[in-house]
Amino acid sequence: MTIHSPEKPAAPSPPRRSLPRLIGSIIGALAVAIALGATYAAIAGWIPGAGNRPISFNGGLLETPMTIPALHLQRADGGTFETADLLGRYSLVFFGYTHCPDVCPLTLAHAAQVARSLGDDAAMLDVYLVTVDPERDTAERMETYMANFGPRAVGLLGTADALDASYQAFGASHAKRPDPNRPGEYTVDHSAILYLVEPTGAVRLIYPFNMEPELITADLKTLLAAQPIRLRDAWARPAPAGQTSGAYLTIQNVGRDDRLLGASAPVSDRVEVHRTSVEGGMASMHRMDALAIPKGLTKLEPGGLHVMLMNLREPLASGTRVPLTLRFEKAGEQRTAAIVRAAN
Repeated sequence: MTIHSPEKPAAPSPPRRSLPRLIGSIIGALAVAIALGATYAAIAGWIPGAGNRPISFNGGLLETPMTIPALHLQRADGGTFETADLLGRYSLVFFGYTHCPDVCPLTLAHAAQVARSLGDDAAMLDVYLVTVDPERDTAERMETYMANFGPRAVGLLGTADALDASYQAFGASHAKRPDPNRPGEYTVDHSAILYLVEPTGAVRLIYPFNMEPELITADLKTLLAAQPIRLRDAWARPAPAGQTSGAYLTIQNVGRDDRLLGASAPVSDRVEVHRTSVEGGMASMHRMDALAIPKGLTKLEPGGLHVMLMNLREPLASGTRVPLTLRFEKAGEQRTAAIVRAAN
């Protein structure tokens, strides 16, 4: 039986609202589902690439994915974080703080164990901790703290407005609790849900506190098995509006031979796949109507295959991200985000 949520709260009020009320609504939704016979073990669902074949998940499956709106946060290890960073990868997102004595380190340790258990596919998973204690969670402290949980674990912080937007986007909440025995000290009550964001940038699965990491790993392996095409290391060249930029990436195919049929990007009027060739000392580009994608790695890189972003609607500035959708004959649409930077 499919669990119906916990769904994203409709038009949530600011995150300073009553924590018990929000947590109560989440727990209540889960309790109703469980009362109807749904448990966290073997919840049936369907995922892209599986056709009509039912897929069993251990986490709570949201029948309607929870789309994440535009967010703009700061990475504790430097640089910015945007919602586009969630595209093309799986992400485990948790809301907590570095002074948390129990729930946060345990949850993040479980997430790190999940990543290790994925083996080579660990590169397809990011782990994020969004702070609920910006007063004490500095970038330096968060970077040091998150280093304990693997190379792809990143702390996120930002302005009060930016953090509030992230809490509302995920339906997360928090409340400061003064310590009666230590004047001036406090802990923070916070949501204990672990969110799994799929490569489309939407939340599809959620996990309660202390879910066994083996069960989360099993869900991710199920999802990855149904995603034979993985898009990695995407980047694009800076360019002014009205001009053309090139985008590059690595396409990993772990399934059957496929074909790349086209691409699109919201920043460009026309997107085409091209191949550069040099004959007789003359370089020329040729549009590819279809590009064979055999099993293994296909690299789109300068001087060879690349994606042309033509007649840009806005400038591509270094450090920003460009959402990019590639359309495959068998794997369908696959999304990623290309970071804008100069060639190395």
